[in-house]
Amino acid sequence: MPKWFKRAATIISLGGAIFASFTAINILYFFFYWEFSYNYRFDTAVIIYLICMIVGIILFHIGIKRLTYGIASVIIQKVRNTLVLQCDTKQFIQLAEPAILYMNKGKILWFSKSAIEINLKLSLASAYVVDGNPDKAIQIETQLFSDPEFIKYKNVKLILTRELIWAYIVKKDSDKAAELLNSYKQLLDEYEPDRKDYDKAKDQLTDMTFRLNILNNVTDGAAEYYENVLQTPLSESYKTVVYWLLANIYRIEGNEEKEILYLRKTSENGYHMHVAEQARCILANKGITVDEPVLKKFKPKRISYILPVLLMIVGCVPFIWLAITKL
Repeated sequence: MPKWFKRAATIISLGGAIFASFTAINILYFFFYWEFSYNYRFDTAVIIYLICMIVGIILFHIGIKRLTYGIASVIIQKVRNTLVLQCDTKQFIQLAEPAILYMNKGKILWFSKSAIEINLKLSLASAYVVDGNPDKAIQIETQLFSDPEFIKYKNVKLILTRELIWAYIVKKDSDKAAELLNSYKQLLDEYEPDRKDYDKAKDQLTDMTFRLNILNNVTDGAAEYYENVLQTPLSESYKTVVYWLLANIYRIEGNEEKEILYLRKTSENGYHMHVAEQARCILANKGITVDEPVLKKFKPKRISYILPVLLMIVGCVPFIWLAITKL
């Protein structure tokens, strides 16, 4: 088991142990209080305290779970940042692959069928695509797609279908990509328009349609679409992809000047390593050399633990009150 993964698992297990101990102590103290104060007779005070104790245990459980999962998520996010922020796909693959293999053996129960598992596996699949190895990405995504625990959620089916489409486009398998694109359209038709991610899913459908068309050397409306996309806030990785797509569009249209312009931008931005490397190779074949990109460092978002700690403190109030006033 990788060290970072072991730390995350240990923190989650520690949280479970703390909660179990807290619950056991609360129950023991309640029976102790009930016996010595009321000789196992029900009274209004006993019932009120019992209700408060149960509420306290529930709040403590929510708090400790959020706290430990939050800390574990930070550890996992640091690993993901090698892909998302530092754009170091090879390092991320080295860190994530052993964890995925370990999870596939079913040894980490709290990871099983969880959002963390989906997130980590999809991140690894994305890394494979960025690294120019779509077959491995397809293998992971197909495995997730075959698991009924995952695909029972419409948004997960959409995400997996989308990721598979992109992987097949990178693989240049236009037939399979087109088949999946039709499936994506059908899923989107069944999607609730009032969901907050509906508009994003529609935009991604447009993006994937244009990408598939470009793969088939059809560029109608694509240049205008992606030029407009560049005017919107984009991640550095996606911006590199857009530059690359525009370079391909202008190559197909025979506009070498703009093709070279966007090949340069693709190479100089460099956050999507596979396409940036391809751009450098094409430029080199044209006798144009470009410097290696200098990737900016991004600071990850900080996570607040105030709410989980407050929930745990409130959950302890009945126990503390009993300990101070009655025992």
